[in-house]
Amino acid sequence: MQVREFGKLLIIDRNYILANNAYMTMAIGNAPWPVGVTRSGIHQRPGSAKAYVSNIAHVLNDETQRKYIQSFKRLMTRMQEYFPTDPSKCVEYVRTFFAFQLLKNPADPQLNEELISLLRRNGDLEEAAEAREKLAAQGPLSSKLWIEWIQDERSAGAERERMEKLFERAVFDSNSLEIWIELVQWACGIDPAFAREKFEEAVSAVGLRVDVGGMIWQSYLCFEEALLGGDETNEKQIKAIKALYKRALRVPNVDLADTWKNYLEFAGENLDEDIKEAHEASTNLMKEFSKFEVKLAETDDSVEAFYEYLNFEKEKDDPGRIQSFYDRMLDKHPDDENLWFDYGQCCALWQQTLLALERAGAAAAEIDEMWISARETISSADDGRALYRTYLYMLRRRADATDKNFTKVAEVFEEGAKSLAEWFGVHEWDQQAAYRKNWAYFAYTKLNDAKKGRQIWDDILASGGGRFAEKWIEAVKLERQFGTIEGARKLLYKALNSVSDHPTVVFEYFIQFEREEGTLEQLDKALEKVNAQAAHRASRQQSQKQKEESPEKKPHGKEKRGAPKGAETKAVQRKRTGPEPDESPPAKKQAESSAPGPAPVQRSPSKDKDGFIMPMLPVKKMQELSVQAIATPAPSASHAADQPAESSAASANEKKFTVFVSNLDFKTTPEEVKEVLEGVVEVRLVYRGMSKLTKGYGFVDLDSEKNLRKALANDRIPINGRPMLISINDPEKRVGFKYATGLEKTKLFVRNVHYDCTEDQLKEAFSAFGKVKAVRIVTHISGKPKGVAYVEFETEEDAQKALEAPEIVLLERKLHVALSNPPRKPDKTEHPASTSYAVPSSSTDRKTALSLVPRGVKTASSRATNGMAAKANGDAVASTDEEHLLAPFDYITSMPGKQIRGKLAMAFNVWLKIGSDKLSTIMEIVQMLHNASLMIDDIEDNSVLRRGLPVTHHIYGTPRTINTANYVYFIALEKCARLSPKAVAIFAEQMLELHRGQGKELFWRDTVTCPTESEYEEMVIQKTGGLFFLAVRLIELFSEEDYDFANLLRLMALFFQIRDDYLNLVSDDMAKQKSFAEDLTEGKFSFPIIHAIRSSPVSSNDDPVLNILRQRTEDVEVKKYCINVIKERNSFDHTLSKLRKISEQIRAEISALGGNTKLAEVMDLLERGIIN
Repeated sequence: MQVREFGKLLIIDRNYILANNAYMTMAIGNAPWPVGVTRSGIHQRPGSAKAYVSNIAHVLNDETQRKYIQSFKRLMTRMQEYFPTDPSKCVEYVRTFFAFQLLKNPADPQLNEELISLLRRNGDLEEAAEAREKLAAQGPLSSKLWIEWIQDERSAGAERERMEKLFERAVFDSNSLEIWIELVQWACGIDPAFAREKFEEAVSAVGLRVDVGGMIWQSYLCFEEALLGGDETNEKQIKAIKALYKRALRVPNVDLADTWKNYLEFAGENLDEDIKEAHEASTNLMKEFSKFEVKLAETDDSVEAFYEYLNFEKEKDDPGRIQSFYDRMLDKHPDDENLWFDYGQCCALWQQTLLALERAGAAAAEIDEMWISARETISSADDGRALYRTYLYMLRRRADATDKNFTKVAEVFEEGAKSLAEWFGVHEWDQQAAYRKNWAYFAYTKLNDAKKGRQIWDDILASGGGRFAEKWIEAVKLERQFGTIEGARKLLYKALNSVSDHPTVVFEYFIQFEREEGTLEQLDKALEKVNAQAAHRASRQQSQKQKEESPEKKPHGKEKRGAPKGAETKAVQRKRTGPEPDESPPAKKQAESSAPGPAPVQRSPSKDKDGFIMPMLPVKKMQELSVQAIATPAPSASHAADQPAESSAASANEKKFTVFVSNLDFKTTPEEVKEVLEGVVEVRLVYRGMSKLTKGYGFVDLDSEKNLRKALANDRIPINGRPMLISINDPEKRVGFKYATGLEKTKLFVRNVHYDCTEDQLKEAFSAFGKVKAVRIVTHISGKPKGVAYVEFETEEDAQKALEAPEIVLLERKLHVALSNPPRKPDKTEHPASTSYAVPSSSTDRKTALSLVPRGVKTASSRATNGMAAKANGDAVASTDEEHLLAPFDYITSMPGKQIRGKLAMAFNVWLKIGSDKLSTIMEIVQMLHNASLMIDDIEDNSVLRRGLPVTHHIYGTPRTINTANYVYFIALEKCARLSPKAVAIFAEQMLELHRGQGKELFWRDTVTCPTESEYEEMVIQKTGGLFFLAVRLIELFSEEDYDFANLLRLMALFFQIRDDYLNLVSDDMAKQKSFAEDLTEGKFSFPIIHAIRSSPVSSNDDPVLNILRQRTEDVEVKKYCINVIKERNSFDHTLSKLRKISEQIRAEISALGGNTKLAEVMDLLERGIIN
């Protein structure tokens, strides 16, 4: 570097004073100058380089340096002979000097740049291009060199193909704004379509940059507006410009305000709200970015500030922005080796590059060559596992698509384990065993090498995994499915002695395993081992507990060392049922001393009319509503924790008129309560500790008895969409139901009322029959309508007219009308008229509790009492209780459905040929079970819509919906009992399977555990296949035909469920029937989601799809992003491929069973619009 600087000062700049100083620094550093070399000597002949060289050469001791200076002396002599009469010869000699230096160090970038600059000034463009080619072969050129090269080529009139190639190389080397501006300017001179293509490439490359992104967007917009040329009739171009503004204003950058200003000028008064919202969102984001931009400006673009900024970008987890920011950093610090290394070893970028090559159909050799480079960048165990798995599954897909030879995949698995263990330590490289689990699964499934799979799992369990039940069970499942049953059994026996986190999980799995796979002797042995292990663990825990509770402890510093012996033991043994005497609050002590006698009986908190637990308040008993009774005393200290503070405005002698309010939204404020009530003195809501949220209830002090009565009359007035319940402030008095409970001939009970219907609309509809006195739409405690209402007329005649009307339709729904006659609730002391329970006999003999009287000979009164029997036996009119009980079921049944299960039953009956009566009953049983299970599923999944309508529990409430679903299960069971005793056994077996499958799915969802595809398929066969098997097995009971449908039913269940999983994420119609991508909101591991997570290029614990599932988001934009990620991982293609494969297998099974036109039609229906 010093020699080069010295030569430049001496030869090109001819600044001998600075050259002398530079040479002295180079030659002797900080030592004194050599004897005979003085500044005055140099100054005497400042124009002579020859004299300068002569003056200093004789003092040098180094032979090499002396020769070097002598060559300079000769060179200067020649230069003085020719210069300035022939400058070209001077340049020629300087060029010779640079060439001489480049022979020694051809990779020196500064020396090369100086030579190129010299050639360019002299007009030797061809030689400059050759020099650039040599330099480009050694590494990336700077943006300055590329722009000079491009400008030289353009001035020389290079062809379009040559320029395109040059620009392509330039942006590959340096992703700078200057090069892209040069490119799009050149492209604008070719043709608009070509220019638009290059603009799109430019915004993709630098459009995300905060510092210069706005400039490229503005250039693009100027180009499009120039094409418009003020032609306001060109709607297509105007639409394109609006779309471009929307894109530009979504990206935060320093020129955002200018872009917005340009848009306002372009749009005039026709502002687009979407574009305005995009601008506001970007402006808010820009506030975050501005902090880092200011810091960069203050530190003169320091590397430290850039890294701080980079960490912020990485937190946003947008690979496009991260890559763009790396380009920006390299543009400012191209010589920073650490930065190049950090950029090059970025795991996510390498993964994306490899996958991009695969998607583009690159040759296997090219991908393998890229993998070698990627492998060299591994700097951590996490990155190593992620990169290896990306490449491994690329190789697996390649083998699956060609010769099914997985040898190379096995070799790379082996190599990865060995290399990572060597680089990062045997115990650190795969602490969670994720890599080895993948390897073992591959060995079991693709290599069919159970021995290798066992070895890998032995290593996992021996290196810390043996403590966890989950890992043992995962190993057992693989061995059970792909190895041997005996091998799985051995693992379970080992697990009994090893598991420490959840041993009961292993116990239960082992027993179930032997039930399903073992003999009676093996089951007995397993039970013996499990019981022994459980007893051993229990005794160990008891022993540990006794040690912990032992009173012989060392006294702590604050304990009284002089306490009598045994006092501490006695204190430990005494059971504390309340606070010690010295711990009682002062108020309580005073109460105890002033009120001798037996303690008052503790009452459990009473409930209001809607089941809301009311807090206890010490008030006088109320026999009737009076001023004295309503006055509220101050709460005692024992209740102060859950009570709001008393009003400071009220004196001790002043009477207050207080009501108790409940069922409030937790965010309700006192001001909102004051808005709906008159004469409010103070609102005292009960808060959750230090939170701003309330407990949903409180007390309202009113200024007079009149306003108190008005408040009570306003019971259930809505606040924030919820009815506020208002009652007298007396926890000891249960407020009675304020509506009549007997027959009312002027009041009608109306069902099937639309959920959007208002009381005014209902009143208007019934006013056609007479004067309507009152209308009340019944709502749930949350304020949501239940779909029923009461309409009260002035006269019985008017009510009768409405009752006799042939049809009343409101909001496209037919209303069902009846006289209001709610069933009378029996008194708690009253015994029911009849009961289905058996009366215990005084005899010591055990007798059956079942009634042996056939249902068919029971009396009508018995049927009326037992609503289930009335409904199940098909009585013409069920009791009112029955009607209310089955209302949720009637609601879900009324929803339009596909009736696929009914069609399947009819299709299978083509083979089995049973009577229509039996078939009809079986279809009814299956449909009842299906709808009942949907009611439960919607609660478990927290669903919003079912078949385009609100879910049942949102209409009838969760407790009532659960009760009805369970009730329907038993109605279906009763129907099975009437079919055949064997039908009951089939019912029990398949319903157990259904719930086992449902349990697995809920476990995966709630613990965010992603299953394998094989585990998922096993669950589907249990859950979805449960009702398929139930229907067909019940039909087989009454058939004389003999078929084996097991495999066909398994395939049908898989096809049906995977199809539903696919549609849930991609179908607009499904989004209307339920909600958009409902599975993501539920956190459900469906088939496409499992594939996406399992093929994730990043660590499975930090996979974006898994993170979104954890959140159970309702944000549509987040769900759209997740769907795009799933799509990019080819999970939808994989799902469709799976469906096609299953469909082919189903049709082959149908054909093998002799063919079935109806079943083929069902398959056509299911496949329509998906795989054909």
